[in-house]
Amino acid sequence: MNLDLNDSKTSAYRITEIGRELIQLIVGENRRSENLFRELESALEIYKYKKSVPPISNEVRAKLAIFLEVIEHE
Repeated sequence: MNLDLNDSKTSAYRITEIGRELIQLIVGENRRSENLFRELESALEIYKYKKSVPPISNEVRAKLAIFLEVIEHE
């Protein structure tokens, strides 16, 4: 996944899109990854649907890193 996290809005939409695809691929295999994605997806909502959005927070970046780590080890 190649993202420019400095572009918060585009990144939020792309992370959501890719995350949904990954969850579909592993559906039923690991509830932890699905739960982590749902938390991440919820945290990304503030970066969508608005004209101007803040930079992606360190908390959201950490949630993304954890989600990717879990997915990688499945």
